Amino acid sequence: MLFLCKNRLFVFLLSFIGLFIAVGCQTLSTPSPTSSSAPAGSGILTLSITQNTTTEAATFRIVISQGSSIITSSEASSVSLGAIKDVSFTLPNGTYTAEAFIDQNNDKSADNTEYYDRKDNVAIADNTQNVDLSPNIQKSYWGTNTISGTNIDLSSNSTSLNKHVGLYVDDMTKNSSAVFYGRFISKEASMFSYKFKVKNGTYYVAAFSDVNGNNIRDGNDSIGVFDWNGVGDATAEAIIINSNDASGKGFNIYVPATTSLSWDITTLEAEIGDGQSYRTSLSLDSSKNVYVSYYNAASFSLDFMTNSSGAWIGETADANISGKYNSLALDSNRKAHISYYDNVNEDLKYAANSSGKWVKETIDSTGSVGIYTSIALDNSGKLHISYYDSTNGDLKYATKEASGDWIFSTIDSAGDVGRSSSIAIDSSGKAHISYYDLTNGDLKYATNSSGGWVRSTVDSGGDVGIYTSIVLDSYDKAHIAYKDNTNKYLKYTTNKLGPWATETVDSNSEAGSYCDIDIDSNGKAHISYYRYNPETLEGSLKYATNSTGSWITSTVEDAVYNAFVSVVGTDTSIKVDSSGKIYISYFYNPGSTASSSIKIAVSK
Repeated sequence: MLFLCKNRLFVFLLSFIGLFIAVGCQTLSTPSPTSSSAPAGSGILTLSITQNTTTEAATFRIVISQGSSIITSSEASSVSLGAIKDVSFTLPNGTYTAEAFIDQNNDKSADNTEYYDRKDNVAIADNTQNVDLSPNIQKSYWGTNTISGTNIDLSSNSTSLNKHVGLYVDDMTKNSSAVFYGRFISKEASMFSYKFKVKNGTYYVAAFSDVNGNNIRDGNDSIGVFDWNGVGDATAEAIIINSNDASGKGFNIYVPATTSLSWDITTLEAEIGDGQSYRTSLSLDSSKNVYVSYYNAASFSLDFMTNSSGAWIGETADANISGKYNSLALDSNRKAHISYYDNVNEDLKYAANSSGKWVKETIDSTGSVGIYTSIALDNSGKLHISYYDSTNGDLKYATKEASGDWIFSTIDSAGDVGRSSSIAIDSSGKAHISYYDLTNGDLKYATNSSGGWVRSTVDSGGDVGIYTSIVLDSYDKAHIAYKDNTNKYLKYTTNKLGPWATETVDSNSEAGSYCDIDIDSNGKAHISYYRYNPETLEGSLKYATNSTGSWITSTVEDAVYNAFVSVVGTDTSIKVDSSGKIYISYFYNPGSTASSSIKIAVSK
C-alpha cells in the first residue's frame, strides 16, 4: 500500500489483523499479520469489511473522525455481495471514530435509512489497530457511549420456521412502524442465537418469520413473542442496558411460522341432530391427549370422546335427556368431571368417570338451575362450579367438600345476573368468575380471592358480555373474552397490569358469539369464536390471538356456501398445549340435508 508524506513516496508492506464481518450466519475470521511500522507519533488503523447486506453490490464510504471533525475519508470501490474489502489508514496518535456505511444519497453522511456501523474510542498510539465494523445495521443503532462487551443474547426456539428468521432492536416502541436498529437473518433456522452490542438505554427486541425469504418483514410474516423472562407481559418487555451489564442480558423469542395457521380438522361424531349442541367443552392432559364433552341432540344425551388410547373413543356419560351447557375439567389422574344441565328436570348435574365408569348425581334441584354452568378443579382436586339460577335470575356457585357434601352460595342477585358464567381457579384455590348482567347489559366479574366475594363491573359500554369466557395466567391475572352486542364485536379485557384494560379483537359485524379463551406459556391469549355474516347469512369458525404483539384473526373453517344456511363454529372450546399447538372443538351444521356433527380443529 502507498502513502505520500513530505513529497516522498514510501512503500510499506502492510500486514494487518482484520476482522471479517458477516451478517447473519457468516463467521468471523482473522487474517495473519505481517511486520509493519508507521512514522513516529502515528499508527495504522485497518478495517476489513464483508459485504453481506440486502444490496447485490455496494460502495461503502469510510469516515474517520474526531469529535465533529472529519479527519479523512475514502470509498471502498463497489463490493459484490459476500466479497471482502480491506481499507487501512495511517493516523497521528489520538482517539478516533471509524464509520462504514452505504452512502446511498452521496451526501457523505450516514443517514437513518442507510446500512451503517461505527466504532467509537479507537485509540491510536504508535500501534496497529484493527477495527470490527459490520455495515449491515442502521445509523441510530450505535452511539458515542457504546458499552464495550455488552451483549444481548437472543434465541428462537421455533420448530415451525420454513424460510428465514429476522430480528430487530429498537429503543422506541415494539410496533410495526418502529425503526430497525439491527437485523440478523438466519436461513432455514429452527434455533439460533445472536449478540448485539448497544449503548446505554432501554430497548425492545423482536423477531419475525421471514416466510417469503425477502429479508424484510411484510405480508404473512409474523412478529415473535416477547419472552425474555418467561412472562411475555408488557411489564417485562423492556430490557435496560447500563454500564454494569458487561456480561449482557439474555432472553428467548418464539416465532410462529406465519400469522395464518393451517388446521387439521376431524369429525368426532356425526349425525347428532340438526339443532345446536349447547356447548362443547375440551380439555388436554399433560401428554397432550384430548378430551371433549358435548350434547348429542339426536340421542338427547351427554356424550364424551377422547383419543388418550391413540384412537378416538366415544362414550355416553348420561343418556337421560341431559347434557346441555356442559363443562369439562380433568383431574391429575386424567379423569373427567362434567357439570351440565338436566333438560327435563331443569337441574344442575355432575358426572365423573373417576371410578372407571360414569357416576352421575344431581347437585342442585331448587327451581330451574344449571344452565350456563362452568366447572374447574383447584390444585388439591376440589371441584368448583358456577351456574345460573333461572328461577331467581342469580349467579350461583357450588363446591364439593372432602366429605362429599356440596356447599352452595349465591354470588350475585342484583337484577338478572349470571348468564354465560365462566369460572377459573387460581393457585390459592380461589375462584374467579366472569358473567353477564342482563339487567344492565354489563360484563361482570366476581372473585373470593381476598376472602369474601367481591363483585365488579368490568365493561358497561353498551350491551356487553352476552358471551364471556375467563382464564387466568401464571400470575393469577384474569383474561376475559366476550362479545360486545351493541357493536357486534369480539372484545378482550385483562387486569394483568392492575386496572382492566380492554381491546377490540374483531370489529367485523357479528363477531364474538360462543367465544372461549385460553392462555399459552408466554401469557398470550388465544380465542375461538363464531362469526355470523349478515351479508351471506352464513357462519364461520374464527380464531384470534395476540401472540405476535397485536391481534390477528383468521378463519379456521368457513361456512358451507350452498342453498341452505350453514352454521359452522358455534359452541366453541379452545385449549393451547405446552408447545403452542391449538385445539378447538365446535358444532358444525352444513345447512343441507347432511346431519350436524361435532368437530375438532388442531393447528399444524
